[in-house]
Amino acid sequence: MLRRVIRYEVDRDRDEAVIGPVNEIAGRLWNLHEFGGVVTKRRKLKRHRFRVGQHGPIRVTALGKFVRTLLQTAAQANRATRLVEEENERRGANKPRRYPKRPFMKPALQANQSRLPKFWRDSVK
Repeated sequence: MLRRVIRYEVDRDRDEAVIGPVNEIAGRLWNLHEFGGVVTKRRKLKRHRFRVGQHGPIRVTALGKFVRTLLQTAAQANRATRLVEEENERRGANKPRRYPKRPFMKPALQANQSRLPKFWRDSVK
């Protein structure tokens, strides 16, 4: 996925190019891994009243992922609705999540800096 989010911007007036991940695509997580930081709040799931015949969660795995299936009974639909509400309550009560600094772009740039002029020579005109 990282390969798809790396973009470059060329400033022809200054003869410069900036290369790196685009936050609109990659989200805030790339920044947290590169520079470290703290996230105090997780995004909540959209509230939804599930009905029979829709796809929805029926249980949560040990990793915290939802197992989704076609809801065939009213009991399954009610359980799916309740699971989403419980997850939102859990996310609202979270303690801050700390991300240690794990740079990946800066070391990659430093390791390949000597190869960049040859790589970009004929690509930007």
